[in-house]
Amino acid sequence: MRGWVTDSLDQGDDGHAVFVAVRDGRVTGFVTVTTRRHFTGHVDACIGELVVSAEVERMGVGRALVDAAESWARDCGLRRITLETGAANARARSFYQALGYVEEEVRLSKPVSIMTSSP
Repeated sequence: MRGWVTDSLDQGDDGHAVFVAVRDGRVTGFVTVTTRRHFTGHVDACIGELVVSAEVERMGVGRALVDAAESWARDCGLRRITLETGAANARARSFYQALGYVEEEVRLSKPVSIMTSSP
């Protein structure tokens, strides 16, 4: 997990932002947002990572961070914001649905075993 969060935070261009939630001097969450070309050809904002500390879950921190990402997208003149989450992550899917996000795509995957040749 640390690798993809670090990768998301390390993007250092103008089409990228990080918003951090702080409570009592401690970081309680963050969201990363960047731009990405949608399959339609339009450029959208895209939430990369949304992380909220367990002690502040269900206290509005995640909602405030998503609001910040959406405001950034509007300020950049973008008309749409997207994100991806796991199909089995019912909590995240329910959270985003409550914020007005609609599922748009389905990505399928299947593990494949690697064949090894015998000498």
